[in-house]
Amino acid sequence: AHRVGWIMSGAAAWTATFISIALILKHVQYYTVPRQQRYIVRICLMIPIYAISSWFSYVFYRNAPYFEFVRTFYEAFVLASFFILLVNYLGDTPADQHFAFAGQEPRRLKLTVPFCCVTYNPANRHLIWYLKWGILQYAVVEPVLTVIGVIAQTQNKYCPESLSPKYANLYITCINFISVTVAMYALITLYVTIKDTLAPHRPFFKFLCVKLVVFFSFWQAFLINILANANVIKPTEYWTKANIATGLNAILICFEMVVFALLHVKAFDYRVYRPKERIKQRVWAGLVDSLNPMDLVREV
Repeated sequence: AHRVGWIMSGAAAWTATFISIALILKHVQYYTVPRQQRYIVRICLMIPIYAISSWFSYVFYRNAPYFEFVRTFYEAFVLASFFILLVNYLGDTPADQHFAFAGQEPRRLKLTVPFCCVTYNPANRHLIWYLKWGILQYAVVEPVLTVIGVIAQTQNKYCPESLSPKYANLYITCINFISVTVAMYALITLYVTIKDTLAPHRPFFKFLCVKLVVFFSFWQAFLINILANANVIKPTEYWTKANIATGLNAILICFEMVVFALLHVKAFDYRVYRPKERIKQRVWAGLVDSLNPMDLVREV
């Protein structure tokens, strides 16, 4: 059974990876708008990282927590990149971006659930900063949690299959849940505020692709762990509950990434950036620029 799962999840993971790599290569070949495409490349790279790390989690299940840490670490990078991409759609300079908010007609909008009784003014010139802090805090919190998790795992104090207060997993999960929820809520508020302005860029489709991958994978792993702790998932002669939970989550993510890879091809279409002459650029130049994280470090 393990070998069958190994083959099936591997096939799905590499299929998703090849689809995403092909899309990334197209973007860096037609790297005509770096202020947008560097973030698109980073977002698309999420699929291979999720797929391959999940496959490794299945194959090398005893070391699965380390691969999961890689996935969650990059997750924070993706959310921050998506925020900056949306803001860059508003304008090329900070002044243009602020005007996209402050230049709106003053009105009252309702926050989304569960704070729908609270209203805010989208023309508030401080709003973009509040949303920025709400989203980018995750880019700080998650790497710190990753380091703590790795240290705890090496000391046998992490225990991903347990929600006991004796182990670090409970605290890391709770803090991660709060941080990612705040980030996603800020991202939703940003989308609601500027969706009309960004209509030519089809923000809903892009937003859906990012939100589903990040939020759905988190809740999926969380629910599977709850099922394992509630003894709904039973151990077998060869696999513990933790092994089964890890393997199940890994296989699901591998197959889900194929679907999301196809959605990314549609959501982040490279043809928007392809010049009429179809002149291709050097691939390495675009890759190096898009993978250089210093712009994100400056934002944080």
